[in-house]
Amino acid sequence: MVEPAVGRDLEAIADLDQLAFGPPARPDALLRAIESGTCWVARDSGHVVGFAVFDRFLHGHGFLRIIAVHPDHRRKGVARDIVSRLEATCPTDRLFTATDKSNAAMQQLCQALGFVRSGEIYELEDGHTELIYLKRLARPH
Repeated sequence: MVEPAVGRDLEAIADLDQLAFGPPARPDALLRAIESGTCWVARDSGHVVGFAVFDRFLHGHGFLRIIAVHPDHRRKGVARDIVSRLEATCPTDRLFTATDKSNAAMQQLCQALGFVRSGEIYELEDGHTELIYLKRLARPH
């Protein structure tokens, strides 16, 4: 089940965030995402097994800012379920996401879920390159 996160989910989301991305911790940013309605969780037997932060990008298009799935639940369709739910709530006919050029796992996920590369942003933190992905959704904008 994928649904908007609520305040009591913060600890589980923050723990998963640390597990997936490492330090620095960002509980304040995650709490703001929960409070603003941009954080979504995937649950299995009532437990948070994945989460995403979904808001808007250029020209109001949907933007999947963060997605994480607990290692014990990967390759079981959790990320696909999260993205599918977010596609249904996307305000336009385009859904964007981004990942660091070194993140091969996210690039593979994007490809598996029907996203295509649509650009790059150079010279971010420490000279990193961010790859931008787009998925066109089957509805008018």
